[in-house]
Amino acid sequence: SKKNKNGMVPIIIRLTYLGKRVDKSTGYYVLPEQWNTEKQKVKGNSTAGAEINSCINTTIGKISELYREGAL
Repeated sequence: SKKNKNGMVPIIIRLTYLGKRVDKSTGYYVLPEQWNTEKQKVKGNSTAGAEINSCINTTIGKISELYREGAL
C-alpha cells in the first residue's frame, strides 16, 4: 500500500467470502518495519502496537462469530 507523508502505511482488513473481496481500513497506520507480515500483527510491545493488535484480534473475533452464526 502507499505510504503517507510520515512514511507510514495503513492497516487494511481484507475479507473474502463467496469469491467476493472487501478491503476495509482499520484507521491505524504503522511503519512498514513495525509490521510482522507472517503473523499479521504489529511487532514489539509498545502501547500503540498492543492497541492495534487488540483491534485486529477483536475484529477477527467478530467476523468469525458472524460466520459461525450464519450472518455472512
